[in-house]
Amino acid sequence: MKTLVVFHSKSGTTRKVGEDIAKALGADVDEITPVNAKPLYRPDGKMDGLEMMTLVFQVMIKWKTALVPAIKDPADYDLVVVGTPTWGGNLSAPVRSYLSAHASKFKKVAFFCTMGTSEKYKVASQVMKVFGQMEQLSASPILTLAVSQEEADSERAQKAIKEFAAKIKK
Repeated sequence: MKTLVVFHSKSGTTRKVGEDIAKALGADVDEITPVNAKPLYRPDGKMDGLEMMTLVFQVMIKWKTALVPAIKDPADYDLVVVGTPTWGGNLSAPVRSYLSAHASKFKKVAFFCTMGTSEKYKVASQVMKVFGQMEQLSASPILTLAVSQEEADSERAQKAIKEFAAKIKK
């Protein structure tokens, strides 16, 4: 099965998980990039509060941002695995824009998301909400995966990614 993994990553966590999934699947990768992307962190390493507030505002109003054109055409793939960070407990604006533009080309789709919390009660509600938003813009996923930012480098996350990939390959 020819597979494409696409994702947007502001902090690098979703990129890492996406690249790990692509490696496990032997898939191609295409990163979703906004035209006027700004860094989330300032040069001193601290988070840019204004940029973070802008991102949360974008998801609240369901903003669709202009994207750098995709390198890979999802119509050329049997499966597209779409990844997003959660912003304010919602789907990121760049992934919303990508799905709006390309979901009609998907033959099959799977989703993954990353979030900044690992608190179980927050994770469950955020994950259901984000995957629901993604499904509304595309189709029912064959599989989903959620990874917290705190666990992205852990053995537990690597095991979950390998299990996710193995289920997709079946």
